[in-house]
Order: sequence, then C-alpha cells, then structure tokens
Amino acid sequence: MNLNSGNTPWSSTLQNPPTYPSLEGTIHCDCLVVGAGMGGAMAAYRLSLSGADAVLIEKRRVGSGSSHANTGLLQISNDKSLTSCMNTFGQKNGLLFYQLCQAGVRNILDLPDKLGIDPQIIPRSSLLYASTPADVPALREEYENLVANGFDSEFWEEDKIAALYSFSKPAGLYS
Repeated sequence: MNLNSGNTPWSSTLQNPPTYPSLEGTIHCDCLVVGAGMGGAMAAYRLSLSGADAVLIEKRRVGSGSSHANTGLLQISNDKSLTSCMNTFGQKNGLLFYQLCQAGVRNILDLPDKLGIDPQIIPRSSLLYASTPADVPALREEYENLVANGFDSEFWEEDKIAALYSFSKPAGLYS
C-alpha cells in the first residue's frame, strides 16, 4: 500500500534513518503495538515508561508510512475546532478531547530531555485565519470557547494581521 507520493522533506532531514532487524521466532510481551509510525512509536514509548513489556512491530521501514507523508506540524487544534467538537460530542467530551491533545503536545515537547537523540522539535506560534468576512463569527466563537476553557489564544483583527504578515485576512486566531 502506497501511503504517500511525491517528494516529502523527511528523506533530506534524516539522512540515515535507523533500521531494525526483522522479528524472527516467538516472543512474549505485555503489549504488542502494530505500526511504527508516530502514533505507534508514542504508544510503545508511553507503555514502556509505565513498566509494560512493549514490543513495536512494523512491516515496512519505521516511520515510512503515513507519518512519513505528514507535515511535521503538531498542534492542539485539528481538523475539527473546539467549538465543533463540543457541538458534536457534548461540551465535556469535546473539551476533554482538546485537553488531551494539549497534554499530548506537551508530552512531545518534553521528549528532547528524555531521549538520546535531538528530535529537533521547535515550538512555533500559529495563525488560523478567516478566509472570508463570513468566517469571522465562527472564528470569534472559537476564540471565546478556547479562552473560556483555558487555552492560550488571541483574536486578531485584519489590521494587526496586515501589520505583522505579508498578507491580510479578515481575522485570525493567534496561538
């Protein structure tokens, strides 16, 4: 199965990725994690920290599937806004999902101090902007929900965006 196509940046950022021997024979473990992409690697790492005998397996090269095709950006927000999550799953569960995403990003930001390699994690600010004036009310509602629930965010008007960036948009959320 081809999970990515075109040129991805990862082959030039990690020139000699590690390789691991194929599993041969029978093994016994507490937890078997299938798939050594970002999610599988993090799951195996966290399980091992908890004391579980975790084994991670991958049929291809580690990190060469959909993780290899990702942007490399880690964000608390995702394809669905906090407001949408609260509307879909209820306020408590929608908020819990975003809180867990925030905790996950913080855990990843702590990794450089715990690993024997430099993962080159660089925290950056982000700007989620309204594409049209009609998008501004939803963006403002998202801002109000984020701030009301303890997430660090600023609502920027068009003039501030134009003053700080080489483009102009009706409004934006700066995080």
